[in-house]
Amino acid sequence: MNTVVGRIRRSGRRAFASAGAVGGLAAGANPAAASMKLDASTAQTAIGTLPLLAAMGIGIVVAAVAVVAFLQMTARGKGRGDAFEPPEVGANEEEAAEREACADMDVVAKDEKDAAAERGAPLPDYTIPLSKLSDVPEPLLQAGEGEPRLCGLQGEFAGASFKLSERPLSIGRDAAQCGLVFPFDSGEISRRHCSLRYAADRGAFFLEDHGSSNGTFLTDGRRLRAGERYELRPGERFALSGGTHLFEVRL
Repeated sequence: MNTVVGRIRRSGRRAFASAGAVGGLAAGANPAAASMKLDASTAQTAIGTLPLLAAMGIGIVVAAVAVVAFLQMTARGKGRGDAFEPPEVGANEEEAAEREACADMDVVAKDEKDAAAERGAPLPDYTIPLSKLSDVPEPLLQAGEGEPRLCGLQGEFAGASFKLSERPLSIGRDAAQCGLVFPFDSGEISRRHCSLRYAADRGAFFLEDHGSSNGTFLTDGRRLRAGERYELRPGERFALSGGTHLFEVRL
């Protein structure tokens, strides 16, 4: 009986030991499994982060390239801006023609200077005449008794007397060409209608029409031909545009 009980006890101890061994193995296996799960999770996290890091790296590179390109473009634009000269504003056709004419004159002047230098002659002085002396209007002066003068009898200058000289006194509407100037709205008078001068050596007056539209007339009704000079003696008269404006020459 005791022998049987002893065997049962020994069998139970072996079973308990086996169970303990199994439990120990199981307990030893759990930390290894947990560690493997943690490594797998970390690897998955790292794999998921790689695209984000790559995208960020690419973005940084692209931004750097854009900044460099912008700086280069700015530098080039500044260089062009420094070399750029804006065209003249308001330059018109007359100014262009004037510049071209001046350039032509400079070329001609240079050629003449070169030719003079070859001949050994002194270099000429070059000036651009603004107008011919004959184109400058005669100053309009009031005349007194005993002076050669033009007296207005009828029309715009009735009652006035103007001094005459060897230099022709032009009559018309253009103040730039005439000494005796009619109002610009006097449509019957041309811009440069006629001219009159006194010849002291002959004691006579000479009248010339300049192609006026309405004519210059003598007292006998004759109309002066344009460009021809007609002699008037003191006391003789002439009229502009028929008989609208009547004048007399006196001494």
